[in-house]
Amino acid sequence: MNKKLVILFGFENCLADTLGAMLNFLEFGGPKIKLYRKEFKKSKLARNIKDDSARQKVLANFGSEKFYYGLKPNPTALQIYRSLIDAGHDVKICARDYKGQTGATQRSRKRRWVGRCLGEEARKNMVFSSNKAELSADLIIDSRSSITSDREAINCGHWIIVGQPFNKQLPQNTIVPPVGRINSKWSNWEEIFSQLKFD
Repeated sequence: MNKKLVILFGFENCLADTLGAMLNFLEFGGPKIKLYRKEFKKSKLARNIKDDSARQKVLANFGSEKFYYGLKPNPTALQIYRSLIDAGHDVKICARDYKGQTGATQRSRKRRWVGRCLGEEARKNMVFSSNKAELSADLIIDSRSSITSDREAINCGHWIIVGQPFNKQLPQNTIVPPVGRINSKWSNWEEIFSQLKFD
C-alpha cells in the first residue's frame, strides 16, 4: 500500500491489556471481588457490580497509579504499531477521555505508560477522545463495539474492532463505517488489514 494513512491506534485493550489487568485484580482482590470476575469479563462494566464496597474497590483500582504501573502491553499490538510507523503511516495512539480532574489524571498516567513502552514521540502525539468516531482518520483500531448513532458524526473511513469478550456483537442501533474484526491475539491482522480499501 503506497498511500500514507492516518491511523488512530486504540490504547485500552489494544496496546494495553486493561481488561486483563482488571480481571487479575478481580481474581486476587478478595472474596467479594472475585465473585464478580465472570460477570465483569462478560460486560466489562464495573458499575454492574451490585455490592457497593466491592464496586468502589474495583473503581478505585481502575486508573490508579499502581494500576498503570503494572499494566502490561500487548507485544503483538506494539509490533504492529511500530510496523505501521515504519511503513510511513501517520499513526497516533488514541485513548478514551474523561471529564474534569479524573480525566486530567488519567491522561497523565496514560501518557506516562506510552512514553515508557513506546517512547517520547508516541507520548507527545497521543490523542484523547470520548467519541473516537468524530475524529478524522482513514482507520481506527479499537476494542469498543459502540461507536455512534449519528451518521453525520462519523469521520473515519474504516473501523477495525479488536476482539474481546465484551464486543462479540455490535449493538443493533449503532451506525458504523466499514468494520473489520481481528481476534484478541491479533493473529489475523495482516489478512484483515489487506482487505481494507482506501480511496
